[in-house]
Amino acid sequence: GNLPEPGVGRHPPASEESAGHRSWARLHDGPVAALAWIARHRFVTGGADSSIRQWQSPRDGEELECTAVSTLPGGEVTALACADGGPGGHNHTHNHAFSALLVSGDNAGMLRVWRCFEPRLAPSGSTLLERQRLSCTRGQSSGMLGSHTPPRTGLSAPSVHAVALTAVPPPDTPSATAAPATRAPPAVAVVAAVAGGVWVWADYTQPGQRAFLPSHGEIGALALRGDTLVSVAAAAGMLYVWSMTCLAAAAAEAETLRSQRQGCEAFLVAQPLANLELCGRAGSEQSGAPPTALSVALSGDERCVASGASDGSFQMFVLDSNC
Repeated sequence: GNLPEPGVGRHPPASEESAGHRSWARLHDGPVAALAWIARHRFVTGGADSSIRQWQSPRDGEELECTAVSTLPGGEVTALACADGGPGGHNHTHNHAFSALLVSGDNAGMLRVWRCFEPRLAPSGSTLLERQRLSCTRGQSSGMLGSHTPPRTGLSAPSVHAVALTAVPPPDTPSATAAPATRAPPAVAVVAAVAGGVWVWADYTQPGQRAFLPSHGEIGALALRGDTLVSVAAAAGMLYVWSMTCLAAAAAEAETLRSQRQGCEAFLVAQPLANLELCGRAGSEQSGAPPTALSVALSGDERCVASGASDGSFQMFVLDSNC
């Protein structure tokens, strides 16, 4: 094909261009299923061609440049997320040596956590390095890096609908005014939405320490900013607001009971901070099928939740200060 390879050159010129708008015909060999900004001028795409590609977005007089490509074995990329912030946002997973942490999900039930480097700081010339794998398959918690071993026979591999990650400092974290040497880096928690609920890892570097948060309906979307997570039960038309600090603590507590589970999964027992129901569902019996919640977003101050539905409606909720 004519897809660009990293470091080989620029993507072909934009196929369409106008004031404030540019478009390109082919970034992947098939649908572009997921997108995530990792810095002001860099973003990542995931495709049905099983590849993740990092791009340098064009500035004045420049073309789009592919800086990294990673092809996943046997799984179409279905979800991508960068830790809290995106371009210009505050991201606790940034440091001087690399750009950001990114998490990807695929239709084989596997998550991958990546380090996305700036091209000028990339070790060995690679700007996209896989750091960890986390499995959403029941009974299987991780995959070894470099291993292409599929899930064990008889285990379902749920497709990952949405992913999110954020830094969750422990409760006894020293004050922000403390000297940097006294502040340990916070753990980075990862969540993944699959059919039937949400998987939670309190610390992505501990792939075996996970817990499952069951849902009454399929979780189709997630929004995470700071300490606030919103999960969408699509068919039920419900949005659930959670504290990531509380979820991570509950997941860690569930893990301490591993010896008592005798091989059973750890299930999260947690209550959401708020339940938000889409308006207009009460009269749906007369008008036909009720609308389903399809998308969700959180404002920067974590006080406003917005959601889009299948009937074209858009709703906003202002969270109570007690949430």
